Amino acid sequence: MANGLTDKQQIFVYEYLKCFNATEAARRAGYAATNGSLRSIGSENLTKPNIAEAIRQHLQESAMSADEVLMRLAEQARGNIGEFANIENSADLAKHPQSNLVKKFKKRVYRPRNESDDPYEDIEIELYDAHSALVDIGKKHSMFSDNVNVKLEKELEQILDVLERSLDSETYQKVIKVLSDDSN
Repeated sequence: MANGLTDKQQIFVYEYLKCFNATEAARRAGYAATNGSLRSIGSENLTKPNIAEAIRQHLQESAMSADEVLMRLAEQARGNIGEFANIENSADLAKHPQSNLVKKFKKRVYRPRNESDDPYEDIEIELYDAHSALVDIGKKHSMFSDNVNVKLEKELEQILDVLERSLDSETYQKVIKVLSDDSN
């Protein structure tokens, strides 16, 4: 019993992480029951602290950190189709150090109508969108004024709400007047 889990519970955790369906995970783990009771068993398993902790730990270990996400977006933004010019098949692509930049790989073999001509191949490679990656990175770094304006507007609304609740009506109106005079 590693981590305080029975063999069946370990299988449940493994299966749950594959399908994220507690009923199906209970079925795959070998709990013998009807669909209704499998649902109950699966739900109950998710509430058990040792099972919940095992699921949480596995998700935490396999999740990307924020830095890794930014790094991968940066790779997409810098991606260069020229790096893939010599790719001839999916095996070459799998060995390529930046194969994670490829969104689509398609190879077509054309057979000419004239049997004396050799067949020829057409390879299509599509990289992930660099522009989208740049936009996502820009949003993360609050580089776009739209983000800043929205944040400032929300913060101003919150400040005005606090002022309205904490000041008497006459003082609040004076503050609003001063703010609106300054903004013109």
